[in-house]
Parts: sequence; structure tokens; C-alpha cells
Amino acid sequence: MFLVLLEFLTTSIVIRRKSDQIDINTELIKKSFENATFQGDIYLVNNQNEILYSTEYNEIEYDNRYFSDEYVSTDSLIFSETYHDNYMENWRVIGVVSESVALEEAQNSRLLIFLFASINFIVPSFVIIYITSSLHVRLLRILRKMKKVKNQQFDIIEGVEYKDEIGQLTSEFNRMSKKIKDLINDVYIANLQKKDLELKSKQAQLSALQSQINPHFLFNSLETIRMRSLLKGEKETAHIIKNMAKILRNSISWGREWVRVEEEVKMLEYFLEIQKYRFGHKLEYDIIMDEDVMDCMVPNMAFTPFVENASIHGVEPMLDIGFITVTIKMKGNYIICKVEDNGVGMEEAFLQSYLHSLEEDESMGDRVGIRNVYYRMKLLYGDQFTLTMKSKLGKGTTVEIVCPASHEMKQ
Repeated sequence: MFLVLLEFLTTSIVIRRKSDQIDINTELIKKSFENATFQGDIYLVNNQNEILYSTEYNEIEYDNRYFSDEYVSTDSLIFSETYHDNYMENWRVIGVVSESVALEEAQNSRLLIFLFASINFIVPSFVIIYITSSLHVRLLRILRKMKKVKNQQFDIIEGVEYKDEIGQLTSEFNRMSKKIKDLINDVYIANLQKKDLELKSKQAQLSALQSQINPHFLFNSLETIRMRSLLKGEKETAHIIKNMAKILRNSISWGREWVRVEEEVKMLEYFLEIQKYRFGHKLEYDIIMDEDVMDCMVPNMAFTPFVENASIHGVEPMLDIGFITVTIKMKGNYIICKVEDNGVGMEEAFLQSYLHSLEEDESMGDRVGIRNVYYRMKLLYGDQFTLTMKSKLGKGTTVEIVCPASHEMKQ
């Protein structure tokens, strides 16, 4: 306020550069002091501390009155501004106001100051709370949806799509969830349906295989028994017929899917007795079985086709005596059945072609019994089942079947 007053006073002072005389426009100075809104008294003092004009007297004074403490009471406040000019160096405008008046004006301004301070604090606080609350809610919603992903729940996040970073994250999450669901529907479910169809095809094929009985073995055996029975009547024939009946009954009783190893070995003995009856001294056999494997469960007719194959395709074409050895033992958690013969054997190329046809699931063709067992064991045990065949032409063939040992039937 004093600076404004000083600037106005400079317009009221006319300087004449004649004998360094200074003329003052008293009317303008008077109007300046009268128009001042200061609540106390104002004094215009020169560099010698002489009062030139004041609002107290309302006129220019030339009686050498000097500004002193007598113009200031104990409860007053003093404000002073100094003017710097070549002709008015160190002139001052001094304001004296009562302390109560100054404090009253400050107190009147306190409410306005508090109002502005409250606005400056509350409004930004609400804005910050709103923004942080929005961020927290949206992040929490994304987190809940992401936790559901591990349970294969790919839900889309509904709501307004914001343009900020969280909004972009939400959009990318929705795009990812939709893509995963599409992939599951297009690939995973389709693959399951394909596998299901393949399994049904295998089951149908297995049912067809189970309904087949090798007519060559039955016809040859029955014809041999018939011819021998005509030539001589003996108990041996009756025993062989009994074995044939048991094998035939077991081969067509497919409702009994699982048997103990001991029962499977009984079928092997029945079969080999019949074969020995057919070939006489031309066939010798030996069955070796560990006691700890007797009560383990295996698929019905799991080993018989391999013994049949050794007898018919390995030993029967021979001119010399043929030997068939069946060894069944336990190794760790697996059953190992080894069928060895000293028959005619197979060429390496034929053996590899035959094994390849088993692996590639090609047409059933010849040796239906072995293919039947191979596919059944693969369906039941998967990669835990292995079949190994080794053969040398004129030296014989060795077949090794490995499957898990279990005392319970697999479903």
C-alpha cells in the first residue's frame, strides 16, 4: 500500500531545475492521503525526519515538526517505506495503526483463509481417494479373475473399458482368456473326441478279435484226436479231449477278463499237452514259474498265443525234436514272461516288418492271437507294457513279455 502511495506522490511533485528548487503540488498530495484506505495515520517524512504532511493534520506543515515516538502509542504497529530519488533521497511514508485494528482485520480474513485452505486440502484429497479407489477396485477385479484361471475358468472381465494402463491390462486379459477358450474348444476338446473315437474303435476291434477262434488249431487237434481214437481206445485220448474242452471253454468265456498267473499257466499246460499228443516225441516243453508271481493278475489268455505261435510256426515245421521253454518270474514290480523255442526262426527283415506292423496298428492279417494280445495289453497297460522278439533263422525265437505286477484287476 505504501509503495502505491509513493508512486502516486511522485506524480504530485514537480521538480524545477532552477537553483535546485523543488515545488510540491499540495493538492495532489492531499488527495492521495485522503484516498488512502489505511486504517491508521500516515506521515510523509523527509530525510531529516521532518514531517511534511500527515493525515492527522490534513495539511502541509512547515513548523519544523519532527516524527518521534510521541506519535506512536504502546499498542501501535509501525509500517515504513523509504523513497529513493535524487531530490527526495530517504524520504519516507510512515504508517501507524493500532494493533487491535490490525488484528481485527487479520481475524476477519481468517475465515476466508481457512475456507481457501480447506478447499485446497479437501478437494485434492477427494480426487486422490477417487483415483486410488478406482485403481484398487479394478486391480482387485483382475486379480480375482486371474486366480480363477488356474481352475480353468477363463471368465471375461465385464465393465467399462478404460484407456489407462489398467484398462489396457484388462483388455489384454480378456483377449487372452478368449484365445485360450477358443484353443481349448478347437484343439483340446477335438483331440479328446478323436481319442474317444479311437478308443471305441479299439474296443470294437477287440470285441471282434475276442469272438474269433483259430480254426486251424481246433480242426487239426480234433482231427488228430478223432483219428487216434479210431485206431486205439485208451485213457490218454480221453485226457486230451478233456484238455481240449477246458481250452475251448476258456477261449470263448470272454466275460472273464482277468485271471491269476497260476490259472494262465494251467492253460499253457493244457495246450502243450495237446501239442505233445499231436507231435509225440517231436515236442518237449518245460514251464518254470516263481511262486511269488502265482497270485498276480493278468489278462485272460495273455501268454497262450505266444506259446501257440512257438509250437505251430516254430517247432511244427522242424524235422528234429523241438523244445519250448516258458519262464515266468517277478522282477521288481513287473512280471516277465519269456517264451523260447529252437524252431525254424525268422529272417531279420521279416521280424522287423512284423514288429513294425504291430507298432503302426496295421491290418490284423496273420498271427491274429499275438496281435490280439499286443493291442489288449497296450490298451490296459499303456507304455508300461513291452514286447520284445528276437529270432535267428534256423536257431529259434525268443519272446519276452513285460507287464506290471498287480494283485488286483485293472478297470
